Amino acid sequence: MTHAKVVLSRLIPAPPERVFRACTQPDLLALWLGPNAFEICDVDTDVRVGGRFAFRMRGDRGMYAASGVYREVAAGERVVLTWTWTEGPPGEEPDGSETLVTIQLARAAGGTWLTLTHEGLPSQGQADQHQIGWQEALEKLGAVAGKLFEGDHLTASDAEAPPIRDAKHEALAVFLGQWKAEGLSYGGTDQTGEDPRANGVPWVSTHVGRWHTGEFFLVQDEKALPGGQVFDILSVMGVDVATGEYVAHSFENHGFFRCYRVFREGDTWRFNGEHERAAIVFSDNDRKQTITWEWRPDGEWLPLCDRVASRTD
Repeated sequence: MTHAKVVLSRLIPAPPERVFRACTQPDLLALWLGPNAFEICDVDTDVRVGGRFAFRMRGDRGMYAASGVYREVAAGERVVLTWTWTEGPPGEEPDGSETLVTIQLARAAGGTWLTLTHEGLPSQGQADQHQIGWQEALEKLGAVAGKLFEGDHLTASDAEAPPIRDAKHEALAVFLGQWKAEGLSYGGTDQTGEDPRANGVPWVSTHVGRWHTGEFFLVQDEKALPGGQVFDILSVMGVDVATGEYVAHSFENHGFFRCYRVFREGDTWRFNGEHERAAIVFSDNDRKQTITWEWRPDGEWLPLCDRVASRTD
């Protein structure tokens, strides 16, 4: 038998930890699970591998119910559960087919990138119906999670103390000030020869590092001319409250944005991303940065840009 599936993705404006709670906590599930025209009557969860899930909702035609078993549970990251419709109104009695629902969460700029997959559906017609229902449900989830993120907490357990600024935040001050960088850029050039740096083009850039209000986050605005082409980058660095690690997000004038985990080792700062990575080494007086960027266009790390930035203020 050929089975159909639904795959939907959406940016939810809240951290993964809160989105995970909204996807597993009964009182929060009741606020978004199900299509718009349905009233959620009850939700029951036992969020552990082998634990049960069940919910009931009421529509214009009558009652609907589904249940399942949790297959995978990774807090803040992933939930996998079986899904079987167990009740429907006259003319819509379920056939008992067991399907599989996977919710994958990934931290992203602006919140959490959620991908929902509902697979094993008996027909494309059922997949189309489920897609409409899940789309409407995820729209409601975005509103619920957005309220949590903005501080409009729905339950007492969602209260969160504000972060405390400490030495880890203060260490970001090394990036403050006005800088000018010169070097060579290799991205977009022919790197198929023996020397991937053979066809570098000149890189010239200026950037300014400043604190965002509150001095928890550092904002850098860089304007570059690799090979004479305009390249503007806005980046934000800070400390992830959930992990205590440095993170950085960059936004480019070509429409791309990047996320990096950042590690400090003495005078060296390392930025690790999925497609790009960098090492920035500060001089003893913190007025010079030696910057090496690499990229991975086809699975192999190659030089992307070598430059030296000097502070000009």
